[in-house]
Amino acid sequence: MPKTDEKIEVLPFHESIIGLIDRATDDEELRTLGRTIKETEILENHDEIIAAWRKKVKEADWWRDDLEVAKYLFQQKAQKADTEEL
Repeated sequence: MPKTDEKIEVLPFHESIIGLIDRATDDEELRTLGRTIKETEILENHDEIIAAWRKKVKEADWWRDDLEVAKYLFQQKAQKADTEEL
């Protein structure tokens, strides 16, 4: 059990998800992460998340990203850019 005075490093979702994708060990875990991404507003690191996702999908030997996670992240990135222009 950790001591109460020990500091546990936590990261914002847009940073931690990259490592989580990389460490996914099976299709079910990867699909859960994909669904979680699609239910989350991603504010930063879109390109890095897309790259990690595409790499893992290729490693998992999926013939396509049927969850359309990369498409969702591109949309989030465009939405953020549009908001910043205002």
